[in-house]
Amino acid sequence: MHYRSFIKAMFLLVCLAVPKSGHAAGGIRWGRSYSSAIADAKRSNRLVMLEFYTEWCGYCKKLEATSYQDPQVVGLTNQVIPVKLDAEKEGLQQARQYRVSGFPTIIFVNGSGEEEDRIGGYLPPNPFRQELGRIIQDHRQFPVLEAKFKSNSSDVNSGSLLLSQYIKRKNLGHASNILDKMVQGDPRNSKGKLFQGYTQIAILNAESGSLNKAEPVFRTALKYAKSPPETAAGHLNLAFCFLSANRKKEAIAELKSVCATPKAPAGAVDAAQKYLAQLERGGSR
Repeated sequence: MHYRSFIKAMFLLVCLAVPKSGHAAGGIRWGRSYSSAIADAKRSNRLVMLEFYTEWCGYCKKLEATSYQDPQVVGLTNQVIPVKLDAEKEGLQQARQYRVSGFPTIIFVNGSGEEEDRIGGYLPPNPFRQELGRIIQDHRQFPVLEAKFKSNSSDVNSGSLLLSQYIKRKNLGHASNILDKMVQGDPRNSKGKLFQGYTQIAILNAESGSLNKAEPVFRTALKYAKSPPETAAGHLNLAFCFLSANRKKEAIAELKSVCATPKAPAGAVDAAQKYLAQLERGGSR
């Protein structure tokens, strides 16, 4: 059982025609060269907006016909460098490089080719516009956060925001260093940021296939839980980690702990009960 199956939703593909034009009149002005876009990003300190699509992807075409026609979305794309790549043709190498597994996937990379964020799957115009605006703003705020935390590493709130940015960039080393400094600045977790920090790092380890590294980090996160929702989430994360490693006995114990957590969110309890029922029937999925 792959860990991603617990944290990412599946989406259906429908068969629609694929337009070949680089951009619609008055719409997004798409480039087709990854290398040129990266060079431009390095010069301008803008993000490259890489859309990976396939000819058979219906939701890619729905995105083209709806969200990409929204005037505000089009306006926001003037602040990035849009590039459209067929993941099965000219964009095959980049799709593998950025571990694209579904379509459409829009990845935002900086002038160093480092991923800063992504949008997975179809989003209607309004939520797409909100996500795009947030990603652009996060890119601009990143150096500000770095400077702020560097000048005052006891500022746990800034550290938490910076750690999240590094997690999105899949930069485990820098994220871990930030978390270490957050622990030094707030060893009692008085700001309530450490559970989230450890959980983010554990999930990144799990997604990369390092379940043996994820487990102890999930356990540390659980020690910093300050509320019933965090406690339930901590046990549920450990259960999913054990399920991914086919460790049924440990998974069952963690799922029962979710159900036994006082005032645990109903959604967490329902999920735990669902997986317990499946395991009791002898399944693991």
